[in-house]
Amino acid sequence: MFGSNQPTEFDLRFSLMGIPIRVHPFFWLLTAVLGWDSMRLGPPFLILWVVICFVSILVHELGHALVSRWLGCGGQSIELYGMGGLARFLPTRRLTRTHEIAIALAGPMAGFILWGLMRFVLGAPLLRWGTVHAIQNGNPQLSMLIEFGVLYWLHVNLWWGLLNLLPIFPLDGGQVSMAICRSMNPLRGDLTAHKIGMVVAGIAAIYFFQQKQTYSALLFASLAMNNYQMLERSRY
Repeated sequence: MFGSNQPTEFDLRFSLMGIPIRVHPFFWLLTAVLGWDSMRLGPPFLILWVVICFVSILVHELGHALVSRWLGCGGQSIELYGMGGLARFLPTRRLTRTHEIAIALAGPMAGFILWGLMRFVLGAPLLRWGTVHAIQNGNPQLSMLIEFGVLYWLHVNLWWGLLNLLPIFPLDGGQVSMAICRSMNPLRGDLTAHKIGMVVAGIAAIYFFQQKQTYSALLFASLAMNNYQMLERSRY
């Protein structure tokens, strides 16, 4: 979502479900910076955070890519960079507004499925048994890793998904807002969507500043500014 995504010789490249995937080095760096507080518990906790973010964001982008493929688009590819990702595809036919909305919602929905799967696991005795077994065998750190891994997983896949649904372009919720505004007013829909995005992002930035969540506050302040700039460009 943010940060440079220019290819480098250090990119991790692989394919999944026939979709080429490229991971920029800054993805690992910025993800580690975001979760650096976990280092107070030890390097394994930071590594666990990075791995969970990688899996969750990759599944999120796969949601976009697979639904676009299902709707008849081709040329899917995924890039992870900065603190987010991008799913690319080439429409082989004109997409309807409904199709655009479905593709935009597919990412957060994929994350909510991961959240639901973890909640299902928590409903079974497996996790509790694993934690108790780790403690009984004198490995409390493993128990902590399991518990923090669950918290990380639930947090990333639920709360990040909900934030991503805010009507702020270019977040997924902003893509939905843009599609709806364009369908209601083809000539001025972009202006309306950017106005909504600017206001909502500004409110979110103020809220997170009040909560002393500096990274989130700066993120939404940047989104508010981006929507303001796009709003100004859309006027001409």
